[in-house]
Amino acid sequence: MYFASAPDAGVAENLLKFGPFAAIALFIYVIEGKVRSMYKEADPATRNPFLALYIFTWIMTFGLIGYCSWFWVHEYRQNVIAGTIVGLQGNETIHNDTPDVELFLAQHSENLPSIPVSYNWRIVDRRLDDGTPITFRLSRGSNKPESQYELKIQSSFYDSPVRLVYLRDKNTFRQDHNGKQALMTEQPLTARSTEIHPGSWLPVVYAEEKVSPKQLVEYLDSSDVGVRKNVQVQLARQGPTALPEMEAVAADPKKRYSVWLGVLSALNQMKGIGGGNVSPVMVRAMIAEMDNVKLPTHDQAKAFLVAHPTWDIESELSKEIDARKKASRPAAELYELAHASYQVLYLLGLQEKDKLGAAAAENREHFEKAVGAFKKSWDRRTLAADYHLNEFPKALFGWGLALHDRSVVEHAKGQPRNPAFVKAAQDKFAEFLREETATQEYLKKRLPAGQVKRYPYPDHLAKASAYLKDPSEKKLQ
Repeated sequence: MYFASAPDAGVAENLLKFGPFAAIALFIYVIEGKVRSMYKEADPATRNPFLALYIFTWIMTFGLIGYCSWFWVHEYRQNVIAGTIVGLQGNETIHNDTPDVELFLAQHSENLPSIPVSYNWRIVDRRLDDGTPITFRLSRGSNKPESQYELKIQSSFYDSPVRLVYLRDKNTFRQDHNGKQALMTEQPLTARSTEIHPGSWLPVVYAEEKVSPKQLVEYLDSSDVGVRKNVQVQLARQGPTALPEMEAVAADPKKRYSVWLGVLSALNQMKGIGGGNVSPVMVRAMIAEMDNVKLPTHDQAKAFLVAHPTWDIESELSKEIDARKKASRPAAELYELAHASYQVLYLLGLQEKDKLGAAAAENREHFEKAVGAFKKSWDRRTLAADYHLNEFPKALFGWGLALHDRSVVEHAKGQPRNPAFVKAAQDKFAEFLREETATQEYLKKRLPAGQVKRYPYPDHLAKASAYLKDPSEKKLQ
């Protein structure tokens, strides 16, 4: 099962399969260059035979072009189904899952998440019978299940294009052809694995073949974006068994960019993997990416650190921040580190807060760790860039939540909450509201009007305001 024949199949095989179409490429890219070199390097007195050979080469080339053009119009086009796929986004890709049918897919929009993309597609294999099923698979990005669909061939497909429209609300495709519309139904997903040959311009997909993590990591160096994306998905599916090979990439000081990016992307797609599953070497390699703000590796590394917070990750971030402060590094070299640290600390604070009440003897420890995390998260604003400052008051909101939870868990059943604890929570929410307002005023003075961002969690503002009037638990739900 494959998308297209691999280009490394050999000249003879391609000539046999593609005939004069391949011969055109052979004459233009190989023979013409060799004959021209022979002509230029020949002695002037003996150049005439080479000149004749050079002219003959171009006569053959134009002859082949003419024949191929006639063949395309009169023969080949009769066996081609063409169409488009629209309605997808940049992190969504289409893969062929049909045995023994060549389906060419060409994405022709910018490959960015949330940016609409579309595909031109062609079936160029042979004339297929009515009812022949063409199966394809939709990958919708990280942490989303794949879907498989089936297109039934109609003879009229060979006469006019077929348009497939993705209906996001129904997670299916609508088939538009000859003024008629029909919904396609999702098919049971067939388990497959992918073998991808480095250097190939399109992936070659085989059914049920096991590819080792080591091979997949090697394939991440492919020059084809589609191949690399496919490998990332397959590597993520390997789960923890792939971690040693991925860790080896992180530890390699000479790691190739495309391989490292693929490892980070696969790691973010891997299910059941957290910050505690990766080594300090991997964490430090991710932290080093905080300087590469314009590269996708920065986004992937930061996404993993923030989505999988642990105290070890926080410790590594703090070590790097302290080392740079001690070395008097420029403020800009701390911006991304401070932002990542603030987010990790905030989430760690929430984790500790949520443990309150589980075991009374441990409440004090969890409370102190939560408050310490929120305080340190808030303090990170002193190292942050102006364009991140609008987010930082969230640390105070989390701090207020921890104080409120303490007032709930540390009182006898049926008795009122400790008034001092309630007031401490209200004071912190009041500070949160003041600091959010002060931050906005500060940013209006520092940044152009169009660059000032509002606090991204308006529900926090509403809940804090309500809690000041009525400090009941329902006001924070």
